[in-house]
Formats: sequence, structure tokens, C-alpha cells
Amino acid sequence: MAFYRISPLRVTVEGQWRSCVSAFGLASDRADGHPKRKEKSVIAIMKRFLTIGVLLQTITGLMTLILVTVFAIYAVNALQAQQEARRVSALIDISDDLFTATLNVRLERGTVNGLLVTPEPIDLNAQGELTAERARSGKAIDSSLAKFTGVGLRESDRTELRDLWNAWIEMRHEVDQALQEPIGQRPSNLHQKWIGTNAKVVGAINHVSRQLEAELSTSDSFLAEMIKIKQIAWTVRANSGDDRLLTRDAMLRGTKLSLDQQRQFAVLADRIDAMWQLVLDDAQLVTMPSSLKEAIETANRLYFMKFRPIRNALIDNLSAGRQVDISPPEWLKLVLPAQQSMYQVAKTAFDLAGAQPCAGLPTEISSARFPLKVALTRLAFSPARFVSSATTPLKRANCGLPRKALKRLTMPSRNSWQI
Repeated sequence: MAFYRISPLRVTVEGQWRSCVSAFGLASDRADGHPKRKEKSVIAIMKRFLTIGVLLQTITGLMTLILVTVFAIYAVNALQAQQEARRVSALIDISDDLFTATLNVRLERGTVNGLLVTPEPIDLNAQGELTAERARSGKAIDSSLAKFTGVGLRESDRTELRDLWNAWIEMRHEVDQALQEPIGQRPSNLHQKWIGTNAKVVGAINHVSRQLEAELSTSDSFLAEMIKIKQIAWTVRANSGDDRLLTRDAMLRGTKLSLDQQRQFAVLADRIDAMWQLVLDDAQLVTMPSSLKEAIETANRLYFMKFRPIRNALIDNLSAGRQVDISPPEWLKLVLPAQQSMYQVAKTAFDLAGAQPCAGLPTEISSARFPLKVALTRLAFSPARFVSSATTPLKRANCGLPRKALKRLTMPSRNSWQI
């Protein structure tokens, strides 16, 4: 049975030491006449490699290596999170460009709709407004298409969007030529063709936006919540735009609304109210950012409290066949601030989503790199310092021992092995 004897100078392991000799391949052979010489060589090897200094260096090195491994794993995870956050930011940039393009394309649709029913040719002010809307939407589309390749979006979606955008540009040229003429000389089917082409390009933009936002919603709960509010608010804004277009057309006709037309207005109003209630419910959450709450309150006041009663009264007059006292330009001035407040809700939610992914990245990456550098420095310098501080008292104790005591401690006793 083995037992341990610990001295200030080295550790002595009592037991069958000859088995240790055999493990080193240096078992004593009595036949060769030199068994003690081989035993002494094994003792020298054991003294060299199994000293306290070597053991301390080995243990300290292993501990430091473990620390380096842990910090390296943490740093790799942080770098992966950085790459993912940057990709999410790129997706948000593309979606923001598409959002801007959709808004300006819809504004352009409304502007042209009003100009097509104007008897006179287009004037310079209207032409300048139309040019500005087209410049904003064109810049946004070009920016989004240029970013498709870098984030792994499908090339087919990019090609489809580009083709429909080119068709939209051709439609613009046809409309521009018609607007230079009086209303009597414009093609009769131009308005329906304009609305159909607009619906196709807006549908293509929304298709890509939905794909992007579906992917974004899976990356973070806060991001998903902001994307959801943006989608709902923008849908309310789009429905209010359709309601505005239908109301303007009814005002221009000047006839009593049919039952189908009245039902269509009622369906649009119910849809807007139901979806807006979802936004109001989310606004009551404690985690809702204050800037988004303010935007929601502003939109609720401008559209539902201020504009909606005017709209309902106008629809009631049209349904009863009464003459309305609001001209189409005045109607446009009334509805635009309310619709802009709806857009601002969607924009605010999207801006908050865009600020989320990379908010803590510099701190996170720095906190990952710093302990890794410390661990590498420790791996390079600390073992020697640690071993030196641990073995110095032993060396001092060694110097103070008598020579005979040292010789006795270094001699193997029977059935023992001294390290």
C-alpha cells in the first residue's frame, strides 16, 4: 500500500518504485552487472521532469490554456453576433429604401390622378412636385437594387423588380405626354392603365419588403415588434390612401353613391379602424418606446379625431345625393397631414428597428477581445512568474538544510521512489 511523504524540497512517493522503472523501459537487469547505474539514471530523469517547478509550470499552463479557450469561444461568438447584426442592418437598409420608394410611388399616383382630371395642361408647380417625388423613389429603388447581392437575396426578385420598375418608367413617359395636352385630348383609358401599372410596381416592392421583414422578425423580439407595428401602420396608411382616391373620384362624378360604393367605403373604414386598434393596443405596453407612443398619439388625433368626422360627413352627403362643398384640391389638403402622421408612425417604428441590431456591438466586441488579449499575455508571461514565486521559498529552504540531510532526502529507500 502506497503512502506519501512530503518534504520541503520535493515529494517522495512510497511504494513499488521498481514498477516505475519498468514503465520508463529501464527496468534493472541483475544479469548485466550494472543495475544500480540504470536505477540512478531513472532517478535523474524523474528528478528532472517531476520537480515542483515543472509541475507548477504544467498546471499553470493548462489553467491558462483553458482560460484562453473560454475567452476565444466568447470572442468567436461575439464576432458571429457582429456579423449577424451587420447583415440585419443591411436588410433594414434595403427595406427602408423600399419603404421610401413605396411611399413616393403612391404619392406620385395621387398627384397624377389629380392632374389627369384637371382640364388644363400641367403647370410648372405641379411638374416640380412630380419631379421631386420621382427623384426620391428612383434613388431609393436604385439603392435597394444595388444592395441585393451583398445580403443573399434572390436574383429573380431583383430582376422582377427591375423589369416592373422599367415598365413604370415607360408609363410615366406616356402620362407626361398626356399631361401636356388638355383633358379632351388625353386617352380615355389612360387613368385605368396608370392605376394598374402602379399596382404592379407597388406589389413587387411590397413582395420583397415582406420577405425582408419576415427574416428580420426572427432575429430579435424587439425588432419583430417594431416590424409588426410598421407593417400595420403602413397598411392603415395604404388603406386611407385608397379611401381618399375613391372619395375624390366620387366627388368628381357628383352623383349619388350606389349601394356597392357605400359598402366599399364602409369596408375600408372598418378595416382601417380594426388595424389601427392593434396599434393602439401595442401603444399601451410598458416596453413601447416613448417616441413611438408620441407618433401614435399624433396620428390618432389628426386622422381619427380630426379628419375622420369630416370624411364621414362627406360620405354621408354623397350617399344621400347631396352636393358637397369641398373641392378636390381642398380635400387633398385636408387628408394629407393625417396620412403623413400615419406614415410617421411606420417610419418611427422602422427607425427604432434599424437602431437596434448594432446598438451594443462596439462594447460587446471590445469586451470579447480584451479578456482574450489578457489571457494570451498571461499564457506568455505568467507561468514563469508564478513558478518563480512558488519555488523561491523552497530554494531558500534548500539552502538552509545540512548537507547530510540533503543527501538523505535524495537517496531512495527500500520499496520507495523519491521524486
